[in-house]
Amino acid sequence: MTKVLVLLIVILFAGCTKDNEEEKVKEVENSSPQIASLIFPSNNMSCINSDVEFRWEKAVDLENDPITYRLLISKHPEFSNENITIETNQNIMEIPLEPGVIYYWKLKAYDIKENESKFSPIVKFYTQGDSPVNTLPYLAENIYPLHNVEISPVSEKVMLQWKGSDPNMDSLTYDIYFGKYENPTLFKVNIEVENFEVNIEKNTVYYWQILTSDKYGGKSFSVIWKFKVTN
Repeated sequence: MTKVLVLLIVILFAGCTKDNEEEKVKEVENSSPQIASLIFPSNNMSCINSDVEFRWEKAVDLENDPITYRLLISKHPEFSNENITIETNQNIMEIPLEPGVIYYWKLKAYDIKENESKFSPIVKFYTQGDSPVNTLPYLAENIYPLHNVEISPVSEKVMLQWKGSDPNMDSLTYDIYFGKYENPTLFKVNIEVENFEVNIEKNTVYYWQILTSDKYGGKSFSVIWKFKVTN
């Protein structure tokens, strides 16, 4: 009889210990907030006012923990240096920036238990220059290759072609963003003509974009185009 009681006590104790361990695991498990969606400024936007009001959707936290946001702003797409870093529990923030500058921004959310989301996708925008009489150039128009087409060039080169214009009839220069990634990097600057030959590879998708600039500092990004080179 004594052996039976001892065995029952051991089993009950083991069961309680297991339950307690499971409860501890449940207590320490806490999911990270979801990635917040950026609202304003949107990608490739030209902001008239250099006091920019940043807005984003509130991040979702499954445990409803309080959320803090870490906002990063930089003049460099790699966020390598001279970053502006702000932490806030709001989803709107006005920040004074320099006029006539290309900026990049992203943010992440974290809860009171330091569980962090991944950074949001990087958004690029431009603060308009100080000239009160200047109007931004129009967005460059795609001439060739058209967006989302397949081309089969006879050589390993293709001539990018576009058309720029300005409401003030200002002279224009162009920067080309070109590459194999959805957000192409700066490839060539201060082009005065509206075409440029690039090297290409077969069976590859390319993305490109034109930044149009006038002599007063007005700048406008085109949309990003893509094309595929076939055999």
